[in-house]
Amino acid sequence: MIELEKKTYIKVAIIFLISLILLWTFSAVYFGYDAHSSVIRADQWRFLRIYLAPIYNGTFEFRDLWCDEHPNAFKAVIFILNAKLFDLSISLFFYVGIISKVLFIYLFVYLLNTTLTSVTMLNRALISLIFVSIYFSIKTINEYTLPLITISNFWFLYMLITLFF
Repeated sequence: MIELEKKTYIKVAIIFLISLILLWTFSAVYFGYDAHSSVIRADQWRFLRIYLAPIYNGTFEFRDLWCDEHPNAFKAVIFILNAKLFDLSISLFFYVGIISKVLFIYLFVYLLNTTLTSVTMLNRALISLIFVSIYFSIKTINEYTLPLITISNFWFLYMLITLFF
């Protein structure tokens, strides 16, 4: 009888921790969605001259993707797609970045849980909550408000996938 109550307690605790993980994720994504700006600012002004001017003048070449002082072809392609498909009216940088952030942490937690099979499920859920809470914390507000920084989460996801798959 006591063993059944302990199992029930552990299940409730795991469900509670998973609920906290999902709540933390939702609140971080919602905060980022509400706080980010789709207006071009900071380094993106430079992208107008470097990437869009040659496209609209008909002088764009593939090598232009690497002509920035901080070359990043991925950011260039996202900026160009945002201009061509959405007239720069939405922040494709933010959406790609926040989706990458969510996918990264949940893939990381999945890999962590499949690796730590000798640890109890309750402790794995607690460890997962700690990682999620740190990763989604507002340790730097710019990670959510400046889409150019948010998109850097794509590289964390890329590195994790490259390392484990």
